[in-house]
Amino acid sequence: MTESDDGEGPSSRRSFRTAPRRAYATARQVALTVLTRVARDGAYADRALDVALERSSLSERDKALATELVYGTLRRQLYLDFLIGELADRSFRKTPPVVRESLRLGAYQILETRVPPHAAVNEAVALVSQDYRHAAGFVNAVLRKLAVLVAENKLPEPANSPDEPWAGLAIKGGVAPWIVAELAAQRGAQAVEPWLAANNVRPPLSLRVCGHRTTRAALLHTFEGQGVEVEAPSAFPDGLRLVGAGNVADLPGFAEGHFVVQDLAAQLVARLAAPASGDRVWDVCAAPGGKAMHLAELVGPEGRVLASDLHAAKTRLISDTAQRLHLNNVTAVPLDATDEESVHETLARHGMPEVDVVVLDAPCTGLGTLRRNPELRIAHPEQMQELVGIQAKLLTSAATTVRAGGALIYAVCTFTRAEGPEQVAKFLTSHPEFVAELPTDPLLGAYLEEQHTLGQHFTALRTWTDRDGTDGFFGVRLCHRSGAR
Repeated sequence: MTESDDGEGPSSRRSFRTAPRRAYATARQVALTVLTRVARDGAYADRALDVALERSSLSERDKALATELVYGTLRRQLYLDFLIGELADRSFRKTPPVVRESLRLGAYQILETRVPPHAAVNEAVALVSQDYRHAAGFVNAVLRKLAVLVAENKLPEPANSPDEPWAGLAIKGGVAPWIVAELAAQRGAQAVEPWLAANNVRPPLSLRVCGHRTTRAALLHTFEGQGVEVEAPSAFPDGLRLVGAGNVADLPGFAEGHFVVQDLAAQLVARLAAPASGDRVWDVCAAPGGKAMHLAELVGPEGRVLASDLHAAKTRLISDTAQRLHLNNVTAVPLDATDEESVHETLARHGMPEVDVVVLDAPCTGLGTLRRNPELRIAHPEQMQELVGIQAKLLTSAATTVRAGGALIYAVCTFTRAEGPEQVAKFLTSHPEFVAELPTDPLLGAYLEEQHTLGQHFTALRTWTDRDGTDGFFGVRLCHRSGAR
């Protein structure tokens, strides 16, 4: 079981639905169950996998296989669908979810693993036969054709089109063509292949060392003493990267509150906020809580952090984390942050009628987290437009709570122009009382980019998976111009 990195992706997807309690006998049964729930219910792959593995009787080796099958199949889904569609004598998309996922699972094993092709075919047929015996022949025929093409090195190639010049490369890389086109429009053709390659590798586990509890050197020494493969990246003084760490809760120092799971790029957001000791901070969309904990450390025991989230269950997780980290200056509350009346009532009730720093890590498409959330690779642009509207409402609501001279931090773990620079430009145009402020923390210097969009010019924090080895983040510090901080 793993604990998700902070800034893991969009909140627009439906939350994970509890699966019926059952024991899973094989790694492929676990993988099929998880893939079906992702496709049918919109479940988060990591959470669905955690639940299925906990309920299984698998060995550690088979758990690792199930994990690879889930993430690998999702990473390659578009390409797998292309190949299956070329070989099927009927539309496999009209088949039941279990049949589709069994085909994808079998195809992934034939293409990308050392599993013998005949074994991959037989296992896929067996999985389908449990509930859809009539589809067994269809699955068998398609996968056997694929195995022959792989052996003969005659796989068909996805083609580009006038309307989608990146379609072939995108599909082979397993990412929706509109996403690749968005990337190319911002960074140029030369960035496409490195970016696709970086997002086709599952990332190591990233941690942030809690400086009020221990030091990075001490925690690094502890991990090395326990045989944990760990790296201390020089560009992130509070960060560690772990490979093959297993269950986060079993790591030394977890129970003592010595670290939280947080992507390295997400660790930059609190530095962008740069609250002073004793500040009052509102973390608007705080779950799972990594940034709220970082902010609480920065403001110190005299400061306060109000961490809100739309869902009460998530605020309980934030409270649990604060307790584990021995941070008494964090209060977690459920709150619809788009409702300005509720926002002001809640802040006043907690003694924060005005706020020194507001951090809005807004719900987004999560396209900067594709390594860890491969199910997002097939997102539709319509989903982005819905999220853009929510982000604008959250920004407008958050702005009403910032004191004169205070700061509003807007961040998203994605790279689309609509959710990043264009969203900020529209906000600045409609809220002249705010001005974009250049971050002063020297650690951020390597990640700052000039933005010129919709008549606005400002400096933003930008990280890219292929360039920086982190999630892709966008962030801007906005200062209430009525006063100087």
